[in-house]
Amino acid sequence: MVQIDGKPVFEALQEISLADGRTHDLDAGFNSLMFGPARTQGSARYYNRLVSGPYRSLPDETTWLLANGTTLRFENLADATLPFYQQKIFTGAALGTFLDNFARQRGLKAREVEPRQQTCTVRHGFDPRPSEWPQPVVEPEDKYAGGFFLEGDQYADTAVLQINTFHSTYVGMDAYPCNAEDGVNYHRFLKTFVTKAKQTGKKKLIIDLVSNGGGLEMELADTFAQLFPDRHVPGFKWRARALPELAWLVNATFPKTDMESGLGDFVIDAFQTSATRGGWPATFGPEEIAGDKFTPKMFRDVGGTLVQFSIADRALTEPPFEPKNIVILTDGDCQSACGILVRWLTDLSPDVRLIVVGGRPTKGPMQGVGGTKGGVTYPLPMFQQILQMSFEAAGVTLPPSGLSLPSLKASPMGLFSAAVNMVDIWSDAYKDYPVEFAVELAHCRIFYTAETLYDLDALWKRAADAAWNGGKCAPGSTSRADGTIGGAPPAFISGVVQTPASVEANTADVRKVSAAGRNVMGSLRSSRKADWSTGAFGLETAGSIWGLK
Repeated sequence: MVQIDGKPVFEALQEISLADGRTHDLDAGFNSLMFGPARTQGSARYYNRLVSGPYRSLPDETTWLLANGTTLRFENLADATLPFYQQKIFTGAALGTFLDNFARQRGLKAREVEPRQQTCTVRHGFDPRPSEWPQPVVEPEDKYAGGFFLEGDQYADTAVLQINTFHSTYVGMDAYPCNAEDGVNYHRFLKTFVTKAKQTGKKKLIIDLVSNGGGLEMELADTFAQLFPDRHVPGFKWRARALPELAWLVNATFPKTDMESGLGDFVIDAFQTSATRGGWPATFGPEEIAGDKFTPKMFRDVGGTLVQFSIADRALTEPPFEPKNIVILTDGDCQSACGILVRWLTDLSPDVRLIVVGGRPTKGPMQGVGGTKGGVTYPLPMFQQILQMSFEAAGVTLPPSGLSLPSLKASPMGLFSAAVNMVDIWSDAYKDYPVEFAVELAHCRIFYTAETLYDLDALWKRAADAAWNGGKCAPGSTSRADGTIGGAPPAFISGVVQTPASVEANTADVRKVSAAGRNVMGSLRSSRKADWSTGAFGLETAGSIWGLK
């Protein structure tokens, strides 16, 4: 294939990826459009072909031009997810009425209706794990993760913890109160996995986070806790943009300190921080950074969720694997909680290494976490619930004039999957910018082959070879001259990961901040311009709409 709808293939794929906005890294964006075994798990969206992408509009047909001159045309169809015919939705007005009623029933009073109406049962007769996958030694009930033991003399001491997501993929199971049951189920799975790995003498661990889109904090914390039972779950520091809307929302719900408060964990973090800083006004700040106003740094105690849901017990008293025998495998399409786990593990010890697979057909390094690195995400219905509860707490029906807050009605587009990423995560490694704006390269990059693309066992063994058996990394993707994985990420190469020339006027310098190859993109502005063919780097501010511009 040489063209899609009259555009060169890479240019067309680039536009699709940047329209998605889920990834800030072009290699991760490339992977997110392609077939991959992990993407078939629990999702009907992905098939054994190019993923269509998040088009806002489409022509009636898509045209492919092949290198031999052949033209292929495909009719574009809409897959309706709303019951148009059953509900007699034939006009725009009827659609608006349906969405308003749906939001009212589902969102604004969810804290009252969900515990009574929600049933926490998994669907039977549907297996989200493709039949050609290896058989797991242990798995959670909903099968969105699995523990595997590799076979063969060279790999007999190697276990794989494959985590497709940090929450159930079944409809309804990722909503309150079912997430509590899901967390207990996941907790049982992890304890069984590390116990069996220890009992059978496994020494090495591959943590497969390929295409992991994040999920629940309790499952993120539990993963770290079971692997390192002798350590405290790290948590993370965060800031939010100090908007007057944010100040009003938190002030309105400030007297409420339980989990049913308007902003939930967001407010609780503020309460706990304000206790040591003289109250909420001092906590809110604001502080000025890069010409914008932000709250001071606050701390999110992620490990507290384990106590909250009574899953704080560890299977073992000592870590089942040494850090030097742990590698993380991603494809760059690693989001939210996935990115937090990667940071926790690589910050824990320099011996924990990161291998990334796939990406554009270019030489050079690649980031292991190319998706959003933000934290504390609120779906649109939950955010509307926050507003409703804030109004009730403040005794008003509308916010004060001059504040820009979303409507309590459903969006005309029915964007129930839209979410607000409330905060930016900050690391001590970067004083002036959140982690979303850091270029953090993996220790080693490997490419897919025809075998490893379809055979997970082959992919895991390829990663094991790169990690421990002298297997070669992709050219330019390692700090070692012989092409094997190094003890640190490769040095920053401005010609491979760079800001595109088309937006140089809106960007500042790229500054090296450590010898490990971590770099910060200074004063970056959102850009939809990039060039995959030359390896240029484009950035979307996907981490937080309340973060740096």
